[in-house]
Amino acid sequence: MPIPLQVLIVADSPGADRMLLELRRAGFEPSACRVDTESDYAARLASPFDVILVDDDLPQFGAARALQLMQERSIDIPFIFLANHLDAEAAVEYIKRGATDYVPKHRMERLGDVVARATQASATSVRNQDALRDSLGFARNIIDSSLDMIIAVDQDRKIVEFNRAAEETFGYRRAEVLGKSVDILYADPPVGASINKTTIAQGRSVQQVYNRRKNGEVFPSYLAASVLTDAYGKPIGLMGISRDITELRRSEQELERRANEFSALYETTRDLATQYHLPGLLKTIVERAATLLNASGGGIYLYDKERGELQFEAAKGAFNPAAGARLALGEGVAGRVAQTGQPMIVDDYRTSKYRSPRYEGMPITAVVEAPMLYGGELIGVLVVDETVTTTRKFTQADTRLLELFAAHAASAVHNATLFRQVRASRERLQTLSNSLIRAQEMERRNIARELHDEIGQVLTGVQLNSQAIESGLSEELARALLRENMAAIENVMHQVRDLSLTLHPSILDDFGLVPALKWLVSRQPQAAGLKIQLVSDAIESRLPPDVEIVCFRVAQEAITNALRHANATRVVVELKRRRAELELIVQDDGVGFDVSSALKRAATGTSLGLLGMSERVVLVGGRVDIESAPGRGTRIQALVPLSTHSAFIERRGRRREM
Repeated sequence: MPIPLQVLIVADSPGADRMLLELRRAGFEPSACRVDTESDYAARLASPFDVILVDDDLPQFGAARALQLMQERSIDIPFIFLANHLDAEAAVEYIKRGATDYVPKHRMERLGDVVARATQASATSVRNQDALRDSLGFARNIIDSSLDMIIAVDQDRKIVEFNRAAEETFGYRRAEVLGKSVDILYADPPVGASINKTTIAQGRSVQQVYNRRKNGEVFPSYLAASVLTDAYGKPIGLMGISRDITELRRSEQELERRANEFSALYETTRDLATQYHLPGLLKTIVERAATLLNASGGGIYLYDKERGELQFEAAKGAFNPAAGARLALGEGVAGRVAQTGQPMIVDDYRTSKYRSPRYEGMPITAVVEAPMLYGGELIGVLVVDETVTTTRKFTQADTRLLELFAAHAASAVHNATLFRQVRASRERLQTLSNSLIRAQEMERRNIARELHDEIGQVLTGVQLNSQAIESGLSEELARALLRENMAAIENVMHQVRDLSLTLHPSILDDFGLVPALKWLVSRQPQAAGLKIQLVSDAIESRLPPDVEIVCFRVAQEAITNALRHANATRVVVELKRRRAELELIVQDDGVGFDVSSALKRAATGTSLGLLGMSERVVLVGGRVDIESAPGRGTRIQALVPLSTHSAFIERRGRRREM
């Protein structure tokens, strides 16, 4: 299929015809425009042609002038000239000036091949130029779409490239910086000069630098710089790809700060875990919390579950309420934190709607408080504060750190409280053991005296009477002595039975707790208007022996105390069976007493009754509640587990074996 070809021919008519003939023979379908004057040629150059063919033998217009006119107009079209007589040097000179090729007229058959090569080369050149233009445009798009800053400088360190990311980061427009020294982008210009020198020497460099924005703000960045070279490998400038690492540095600093905080938290909580002296522990917690948050001071409240209040325990710095000061739930910031179970930040306590009037005048401003929770239960509230001498505001990061510390502190306080309770229990048990030993010895002396002074004397009399009868007395006298012996023996039997019942009533073993309590109530002296009443649920099945014994002894001790010390006129004993517990209540209308003072005396060993009751019930997994006040009577409640009793005893046994 013929190849279309647009041809501009500079020749006479016969010459043009010969050229067209050869082109058709070579497979082209030429569309020609022939001219033979300079003016016509110049006029036709503006039209699009695939090739220009020039007859150099025209007398009035030749190839040299035609080539000159084409170049003056910056036209890039294949230029082929033909001549009859042209030496090699002249042909080479034409080609140097820009001609594409030369065809001798006596070798006109070569014209088709020469034109084919020239047009093909021209098409390739055009495609290459288009590709280059596209490539440059694509590179420009890549540079501008890059998230990193791309900046190029020439050998004089003048900016020749400044992409969109650089504009956004530095705040300069591209037109503002092109041609200016790159030093305007450095916080320290000598550093920029040093980077330039190092990069040229090594070919590339990667380092962290500090840049300066248009507004003067300094920021850190990572810079990767490399040398730009020309086609011969000669350095012509530098290209730098840079990234703003302000957020990265901020994150690294935050991570480092958090690592330091958690390290301090670990060290602090490890120290807390070894402290069991509660007052010293509370003081340490406050000091460590303030140090952990780099704050002026703080304080700690413990939660009194029985009264439903917070009690101030320890402080550091300006926050220092009176020792033992109390806050109700919801009162003040601490009361609010305790009530909600959530931490709280106050920027200025003096103007906070949650401030407590009792703390007016304290020079504290910023406050952060966190609940101390252990196993979901409130242990207390931890406070960290700043004084009026600072303008610091606590952050959510401070809150999270304080929460973590408060959780560890709560565990330490819980353990210290348990340790104190265990130590107090051990001391009570020691006191009880000593008291029991003394009571046992006293009871033994009483039993020995009873056996010796009464039973022994009666038996001695029986022995003497028996010896007299054996000596041969008269029948009447012997009968009288026998009757006297029988009365004495019966009296001894009553004494032995009473002594046995006092030590351990057999009715408790034979018939159970309720009959034993009825017997206990019935044998008490009903004198001076004193009334003792038993109110009991019907308990058909027998209870575990240790439960029955504990309840009987508690009732016995409570009734004895009411008779001896309370001056009561009425005592009520109640026994109720709940689902999992047995409840025993002994209540009198006597003079009453101060429970806390009595328990303190009991702990010293001066009173065995209350301590003995409590320890008996606790040993079987129960609890005792004593309510009394001077002039208001006394109510003793013992709750003893039934379904979990055996498991409790087994757990205690396993713990003792470990």
